[in-house]
This record gives sequence, structure tokens and C-alpha cells, in this order.
Amino acid sequence: MIAVFGGTFDPFHFGHLKLIRHCMKYLQPDELRLLPCYQPVHKSAAHGPVEHRLAILRLAISELPAHWAQKCVIDEREIKSSQPVYTYESMLSMRAEIGNDESLVFVMGADSLQSFHNWGHWREILDLVHLAVFARPRYSLEQMSPFLQNQLQHRQTFSVSDLSQKPAGSIWVDDTLAADVSSTELRTQSGPRKEWLSDKIRAYIDAHHLYNDSK
Repeated sequence: MIAVFGGTFDPFHFGHLKLIRHCMKYLQPDELRLLPCYQPVHKSAAHGPVEHRLAILRLAISELPAHWAQKCVIDEREIKSSQPVYTYESMLSMRAEIGNDESLVFVMGADSLQSFHNWGHWREILDLVHLAVFARPRYSLEQMSPFLQNQLQHRQTFSVSDLSQKPAGSIWVDDTLAADVSSTELRTQSGPRKEWLSDKIRAYIDAHHLYNDSK
């Protein structure tokens, strides 16, 4: 199984790290690909320069237990594109690389699932990957659109082992993750940084004067 966790990581924080730990604990992938984007398709441009976001991501991986860190790979395909890339395009490219039989699991928070029907080619994405959804406070699956409610009804599996039995098409939901923080809050408020950023990452951000005036 290959798991994929994409995002702007602007900056990477303990909420991201906690999700990675949940991935490793519950999904037990052979590989976890961290997929930083160059620029979000539906959001404003990233505040942190690419080279710094990548450096912070490497620092974060180094803080994982060694047996997990060695399974983490930073996939730079979207970064190298130097333009916004749709998730569908990245998953199509990745599927072509690994073949049609490998289990490919795209990891997301419940907030992303709620807007998933607005993603480009979202139905086709479900033909390329499984979804592993980690619930966040304040986000309820009952708030999803009727389109996604229907998809969840037909695709949801309650056994994570099912994700390894076929290459794509299922949705698995974990509701034990309770990380209620956003990168936006960390960019605009210095207070939460001590709570949500490791000493190494906070020192790196301070040394390079990042996120001091971001909104």
C-alpha cells in the first residue's frame, strides 16, 4: 500500500504530524508520500517559499520514529511543475508509475472531504485511489453534500484492511484524530506556535523570518 498526504504545508505543524502518525499506525503503508503543492488551485498563493516549506517538511520527518521516517518520501512532482496542479493530475501520474494493481490511498481531513465534490474530476479520483479520511473537530460528515453522502454510502468500508485488498475505490473514515489547528492560525498568531510547532521548526521559521506578517 502507498499512502499519499498532500497539502501546502504552510507551515507544517503538529496537526500534520499527528495525521502522519495516525496513517502509520492505522494504515501501515509500505510508503507514505508527502505531496507538497507549488500553489493551491482554489486558495491564495502559498506564503512560505518552496525551498523553506520543503526544508521544514524534512525537519518534520526527521522527528518521526526512525521506522516511520524511513517510509516517508517527499514527492516533489507538484513543486517541480511550478504551477497549480489538480490532485487528479497528480494521482493519474502516480497511478501510471506504480501500475494498476497497487493499493493507493489518498489521505485527507474531514474538512477536505466536505468540499471534495468541488475538486476537479473528483469522481475520476475515486477510480484511482482510496480515500482515508481523518475527522477533525467542528467537521461532521453529516454536513457533506448529497453527492458525497451517496458516495460514502456505497464506498465506505469500516475495515482498514480492505484498503489493501484492491487498488482503489473505497472510503475509510477514522474519527479518533483530534487536532484542531490550521496553518493560517500559525501564520497570523505567534501565540499558538509554541503549542503546535516543534522547537526545530519554530527555530527554523524564526531564523529565516518566515510568517511574521502573513494574513
